[in-house]
Amino acid sequence: MLFDYVKAVYNGNPPPTIQFHTISRRITSLETQATDYWGARLKGVHPWAFPRQVSSTADAWRASKVVNLPVDAIGRFCRRYEVSAQSIAQASWAKVVAIYSKRLDVIYGQVVSGRTVAGSEKTIGPVFVSTHFAC
Repeated sequence: MLFDYVKAVYNGNPPPTIQFHTISRRITSLETQATDYWGARLKGVHPWAFPRQVSSTADAWRASKVVNLPVDAIGRFCRRYEVSAQSIAQASWAKVVAIYSKRLDVIYGQVVSGRTVAGSEKTIGPVFVSTHFAC
């Protein structure tokens, strides 16, 4: 999109995007409404955080598990159940949090401010994305 914008301006044509400042007020308004909604919806929820690892060395603790799944198998699964690979990854992360926190009521979400505002998909500007989860 940015390339198309620069190309249009270079050729003396009007840019094919909506300016960010024209939709920023709508995004801000929706953000306020969403904050109020989710604040009320999640009232009484207690966040949980992974405990800090205290170590006498400077090395960070990490672990990994290799799962040999062919990419085409993941694609078939996602198409069959009409979900995205990102949704599968988020569900997996929620399972990890549930196991480590010993809680079954894991809430995980991703804030995607402004994506429902008409024209936002054609706007070049800041992106408001943050990820939160609570248990």
